[in-house]
Parts: sequence; structure tokens; C-alpha cells
Amino acid sequence: MGHDPIDQLVREHRFVEGILDRAEAALSPTTAAPTPQALAAVRHHIGQLWVEFYHHSLHREEHLLFPLLGSLAPPGEGPVAVMEQEHRQMSAHFATVLTPSANAAQAGRAAAELCQVLRLHIHKEDSILFPMAQLTLSRGQLSSLAEQFARYDGALPTPPTPAAWHLADSRVQQ
Repeated sequence: MGHDPIDQLVREHRFVEGILDRAEAALSPTTAAPTPQALAAVRHHIGQLWVEFYHHSLHREEHLLFPLLGSLAPPGEGPVAVMEQEHRQMSAHFATVLTPSANAAQAGRAAAELCQVLRLHIHKEDSILFPMAQLTLSRGQLSSLAEQFARYDGALPTPPTPAAWHLADSRVQQ
């Protein structure tokens, strides 16, 4: 096996945490709504997070890793179901923050909630889901997963807007 795909996901989390640090620094904890300059900075960093989230969470995890872990719990239950639910929750926050018509107070609240949920989500994946994957998946499955990651990384698609993704996500409850 060339590299461990679970280690790749963990390394990507460290990169995302750096962007989270910058997004949180741009949020002003003392005002109800960010200033126009702060909102522009927040949206810039949240836009960077969206690209990482799209490739990491919505593709590598949901389309490649999670199906391999599906037998660990009944459908809709267990750690994978929790991670998918949090992905939907974060998708909604991304859509709010990055929608130009959202007012500054809405966008600021959504950005703060997104940062909080994403940090907790990363912790859960790093401490529960990923170790479980490393213990559960065979060497062959991990090798195949690494190959799938490499193929995906070789042809990274341009992410849709968060609002378009969120609206098109068939799992979102109407």
C-alpha cells in the first residue's frame, strides 16, 4: 500500500484546522454582526473551508470511506450516520455564510456555528471514526481506498456552490 488513506484524512484535518483558526480570528466576538471588512475575510476563509469540505467530507468520506463502514451499524444509526448528519448541518451553514444576500448578522452567526460544529466533528472523526476504520478495514480495503483517493485527487472537480449542493442533497429533510 502506497500510503494510508486514513492518515491522509487526518492530515487534511490539520490543514482545515489552520483555515478554521483564520476564520475564527476574523469573527469579532464583541459585536452582533461582523463589519463589512470582517465579513469579507470570514467569507474568504469559509470559502476555502467549503472547497476542502467538499473534497474531503462530501467525496472522500461519504462516497469512498463511509460505504466501506456501512456494515458497522444499521442504516441511519452509528458513527457514520452521525457524521453524515453533521455534514448536512455544516452544508446548511456554508450555504448561509456564502450566500451574498445573507445579512452580516446571519452570516456571522452561521460562520461561528460552522466553526464550532466543524471543530467538534473533526475531533469525533479523529478520535472515534478513523481509528475504528483502521481497525475494521482490511489491508486490501485500505489499499483500494488509497487508490480511489489518488484517482479522485488526480481529477479534482470544481465544487458547486454550497447553496446548490445543499438544495440538491437528497438527504436534506424538507
